[in-house]
Amino acid sequence: MHIILINGSPRKNGATAKLNKALSKQLLELNPDIQLETIELGEVRPRYCDGCLYCYRKGECHIKDDGMEEISRRIAECDGLVLASPTYGSSVSGLFKTLIDRGHLLVEQALHKKPCIVMTTYANAQGRQTLSFMNKLVMTSGGYSTSKIAIKVPFNGNPISPQVAQKLSSAAKRLYRSIHNDGKSQSLFSRLFGFVAFHIVLKPMAMKSPKEYRGVLERWVERGLMKKEVLS
Repeated sequence: MHIILINGSPRKNGATAKLNKALSKQLLELNPDIQLETIELGEVRPRYCDGCLYCYRKGECHIKDDGMEEISRRIAECDGLVLASPTYGSSVSGLFKTLIDRGHLLVEQALHKKPCIVMTTYANAQGRQTLSFMNKLVMTSGGYSTSKIAIKVPFNGNPISPQVAQKLSSAAKRLYRSIHNDGKSQSLFSRLFGFVAFHIVLKPMAMKSPKEYRGVLERWVERGLMKKEVLS
């Protein structure tokens, strides 16, 4: 079982990182053989998307020197995902937004049937708004959130209280169970949201210009969302 935890904060020892570390501990208590991988976006420093749409045509980004293509591949192949970001300006951090833009998550449906935990830390307000944004991202990308956690904490504060530790313990158990039951715990709303996002919005858009979306269509075939004959 391979679970990836992403820290969207530029600070690898900040409050968001502490949440990821505490959650990792809870997951290992459930099963010490779980393969946990933490990706610190502050260390990766991904380059911005330049909007060329090369990835739509080729299924990969033309930028090769920052490791984002390998990260994108590992995200798509993992069994479960933890997305964590501090709240900056009422939304996710700039680093996390760059992950969205460069990670092939949404259009290529990289989170297809993947259980996820979304978490944010915030100092003053709008943490719930950030959490809503992250949850919508997960569903639009084909996945579903098993837990949604927003923790209010002062700058440089410790987010781990007994109450938060209990939330993380429950979140770890829900993610672990969801991986084992292969998506059977996905809510009806999440299923409907994902269906509309793919079949009503994304698929018609791509099928109007199949040459321009060739790389995307190939990813959909790989993930069982379309038949290979479509590429003929």
